[in-house]
Amino acid sequence: MKRCVIMKKMNFCFYILCSIFFLSACTAETKTDYLREVVTDKQTILTSDASPNKRIPAKIDIIHILQALNIDVEKDDYEFQFKPGNNLVYHMKAKDKKNPDFNVYSFDGFILLTCDRNDLEELYEKEMNDNTEYDPISWGTCIGYYNIGKAAIPEDDTESIAKVETYLMQILPNLYLEDYERQITHGDAGTTDFSYYAKDRDADSKENFPDLFWSSSMNSPYIFISIYSREKLDELLGLEK
Repeated sequence: MKRCVIMKKMNFCFYILCSIFFLSACTAETKTDYLREVVTDKQTILTSDASPNKRIPAKIDIIHILQALNIDVEKDDYEFQFKPGNNLVYHMKAKDKKNPDFNVYSFDGFILLTCDRNDLEELYEKEMNDNTEYDPISWGTCIGYYNIGKAAIPEDDTESIAKVETYLMQILPNLYLEDYERQITHGDAGTTDFSYYAKDRDADSKENFPDLFWSSSMNSPYIFISIYSREKLDELLGLEK
């Protein structure tokens, strides 16, 4: 799929979708194997969010998360099937078969919404045909949050960077950092972005984007981890096709 956008614009959109995390200052630690639970051969991550105080998100909040992706849904369009005592807290069953179903997971307040892979392809196609100002679905997704213990990590803080990179390799078992080069930029609102580019990429391509990146905020010890391609997420998780 063609994703001809500039890096600054992509970062801006990730900030919009993930800003609630910084505002809510979520304090949850997430297990390192959570991605293997939600990414399977049948489903993958659509988007993510946070629930303050580790609460299960309200149904209307879930609808708002989907609407932020320009998905045309309303609360009355779905039956919310509650799944107590599980990381899967809701199965959202569409009342009309033309709408996709969704699963809502909560890992100590870190919310992941998933959908069927075939439904995701249809959402991709609709998004590209809508020709909106930005494409929040096809521009990747936030896949994790991690408490590094300090805010505003500078580029020479080798100890904190090593701690984050160890965590990245724990949640993404097929990530080999020796195959990547790390680039550091300073984004909006005082954030510092740590981006990982494959060494064998075509650096002259207009789609020269990092495989993944994480960002450190001025005001929060929590970093967010984002990935540009869900296909790359499959690869880094070792998911067999």
